[in-house]
Amino acid sequence: MKKKDVNEQAATYLSRRRYTREELRAKLVQDGFSEEDILLTIDSFTSDGYINDQEYVKVFIEQKRRYHPLGLITLQFELEKRGIPGSLLDNLREEKYTFQDEVDDCTTLLQKWMPGDDDRKTVFHRLMRRGFVLPAIEDAWSRFQKQDPVSGS
Repeated sequence: MKKKDVNEQAATYLSRRRYTREELRAKLVQDGFSEEDILLTIDSFTSDGYINDQEYVKVFIEQKRRYHPLGLITLQFELEKRGIPGSLLDNLREEKYTFQDEVDDCTTLLQKWMPGDDDRKTVFHRLMRRGFVLPAIEDAWSRFQKQDPVSGS
C-alpha cells in the first residue's frame, strides 16, 4: 500500500472533522512528516479556507453553548488545549462570549438543574467547576430566583 503524502493525510483528517492549525500539525508530526512539509501544507490549507482557527473558535463556542454550556474560564482552557493562539483568545469576552452570554448559560443550567435538592452553595460550586465566573453566577441566580415562583428566597 502506498504511503500517503502530507497533503493527502491532512485532507483525510479534515474530511472527518474540524482541526485547529496546531491540532493538525500535531497529528501530522505524529505521522512522521517533516515539520517543513507540514507547515507548507497547513499554510496552503489555511489560505484555501480549509483551516480557520477563528471559525473553529466560533463553532466551538456555539456547540458548547448549545449542548454543554461552559464558562469563559473553561472555554479559554479548552481552546488553548486545542492550540488556539492567545491573540484569538484575547478578544473572546468582547467578541465571541460576552458576560451576558455567560449569565444566560448559567441561567439555562439553573433552570435545568433546579428545582432539586441542591442548595445555593452546591449549585454555585457546580457552575464554578464548569468555568463560570462568580459575577455571572450571582446574576444568573438572581434572575433565576425572580422567575422561580417555587423558590422561597
